[in-house]
Amino acid sequence: MCFSAPVAHLPAARIALLLQEAIIFRVARMLEEMHRAFGIERAYLAGGLSHLPCLQQGIARCAPCAIHRLPQDEAGLRGAARLAAGVPQGGLRAAPALDAGRAGEALRRKYGFWQGWLDSMLAGGTDAGRGGVR
Repeated sequence: MCFSAPVAHLPAARIALLLQEAIIFRVARMLEEMHRAFGIERAYLAGGLSHLPCLQQGIARCAPCAIHRLPQDEAGLRGAARLAAGVPQGGLRAAPALDAGRAGEALRRKYGFWQGWLDSMLAGGTDAGRGGVR
């Protein structure tokens, strides 16, 4: 795990928030890459941490496509088997998109800084404090 700046002085709640943002930003980045490579227009969240409203909204605000929330059984083995068999997913299209809202501008700005920081880190840059998540 790599933070863009030292976090030892931060309270545990602030570090937890940074970790939630890191999850949001990484998922949004993967969706951007899939959107660019494959033209995906929507993504479906199900299971695990996707039950947390803060992660749902954060991903919806930063992703380049519509984000939908599914009940767990659609993402489990039954859902995977239906996809593999080519059986239509009745519940997928009916799942409403999450409202990204207009209030997410600050998070989207932070995401832009995070993208620059990550690109620098992936390129082997040593200036980890530049423009990262704070």
